[in-house]
Amino acid sequence: MRILPYLFMLLCLGSVSCSAQSPVGSWKRISMIVVDSNGTKTDEHQSLSKEMPCSVNITYDFLSDGKIRTNASGCPEFMQKAAKKTDMTSRWKVSGDKIIVTSTDNS
Repeated sequence: MRILPYLFMLLCLGSVSCSAQSPVGSWKRISMIVVDSNGTKTDEHQSLSKEMPCSVNITYDFLSDGKIRTNASGCPEFMQKAAKKTDMTSRWKVSGDKIIVTSTDNS
């Protein structure tokens, strides 16, 4: 089992009431830094955007119970299925001025 923490710097959508204390609402990713288990950091957003252009339109609903729901409706079916699978194990929390998203990879 591998745990992948993701640090998302997010852009608030216009219809959401933004608050530094609560990220609950709909968000769109503008950067994604992946920290691997060995501590290596990589910004995956730019390469993902080039390889799968639909990914720039994916939105993330941060729920009040710490869960996440991903809306990848404009993407191919395989991406939508992957998003649903990831949603089952993804959790978020606020740490200082960062939102930490953790997802357990059971593959």
